Amino acid sequence: MEKRSKRRRAVFSRGWWIAFSLGLVASVVLAEGLAYVYISTSGIIVPLKEGCDFQGDFRDYTAAYTHTYTLVENSERLTCGKTEGETNYRLAVLGDSFGYGVGVADCQDFSSLVNQQLPTVEVRNVSQAAAGMEQYLSITEERICGGGFDGVFLVLCGNDFLDSPESLLMHWSKHSNVAGLAYSLMGRPPPNTWAIRFLAGLGIVEAPAPGTPLNLTWWQKTVQPVRGNRRLLVTLLDDLSTSREFALHLSEPPADRSARNIELFHDLLSRAEECSTDIWVAVVPNGAAYSVPQREFIASYGGVLPPLGQPGSVGEMARKVAEEHGARFVETDRAFAPEADAAYYVNDIHWTARGHQIMAARLLDAVTEHASDLKNQDGNSQTVSHNSNSLTR
Repeated sequence: MEKRSKRRRAVFSRGWWIAFSLGLVASVVLAEGLAYVYISTSGIIVPLKEGCDFQGDFRDYTAAYTHTYTLVENSERLTCGKTEGETNYRLAVLGDSFGYGVGVADCQDFSSLVNQQLPTVEVRNVSQAAAGMEQYLSITEERICGGGFDGVFLVLCGNDFLDSPESLLMHWSKHSNVAGLAYSLMGRPPPNTWAIRFLAGLGIVEAPAPGTPLNLTWWQKTVQPVRGNRRLLVTLLDDLSTSREFALHLSEPPADRSARNIELFHDLLSRAEECSTDIWVAVVPNGAAYSVPQREFIASYGGVLPPLGQPGSVGEMARKVAEEHGARFVETDRAFAPEADAAYYVNDIHWTARGHQIMAARLLDAVTEHASDLKNQDGNSQTVSHNSNSLTR
């Protein structure tokens, strides 16, 4: 009797653990599924999970602009221009949201403008919104070195040199819908702003019109696909809510937050040297240093501003590293300074269509100047022609 009772207890114990384990697995699967459904239907912003390959339309609306982007293979943004025919030279444009073209419609990003202007050069935009040095290194390894590109145009922003610690929840949010939802809910805007966005998503109320300043904003992240559409919400206030010195640090990255990214920058250029012939490096001028309306907007929310009309240390920092690796540095501040008010959004750090036209002209000049140098050296260079005047007007 006692042995039988022990066997029953043992069987019950094993059965209980099996049931508990199955229940736990089922609960995790159910929670992940429910979180995915909520994320997909509510439009709440979550970190982009690793290993995703989204294609189709990408809805991008902020207080500054509303656009739809077209994504192609590897979630790359469509580079407008040549669709067929042989080219003599393949150029990859690598950067974060500035290289990606956040803030302008399809075909208005500077990669597309250059691709349309150079008949013998294929330009491909491999930039990734919200990327940093580590992501640039991965993209270089996977897509540029594996894609047979002759040249790389690397466009950096001051925040690429700012090292921000990643929380444990942020780390897991890249792998789990539940963690991503929890992370986003913790950073949710105040109830009135969130309620307006939620009701607008349901079509009950009208969404805030472009240009409407919001009291708080969303993190720059991507949401799960919803019937082929996704949204990317970006405004300058989000960065200011994280740090009042954000605008200043775009020009002057603190040494204790930039050291690691400088090392990664060296690694990035070293790897690019191994698989491409030509490398150009440019730095996005800090709009807060040149655009008076943007400066006034930042100051109205208590942000610390860089000196007016001064490029800061980030450009010289990038120039020094580029020259150590034999890369060509493309100066941009002088080109943007006279038209900064038109080149930058007021309540968003990104370029307007005019800003992309200015950067396209700088890239066109850099590429054609290099082609001219090659021709002077060996007398046998590819023909590269363009009309940069049409972009600089």
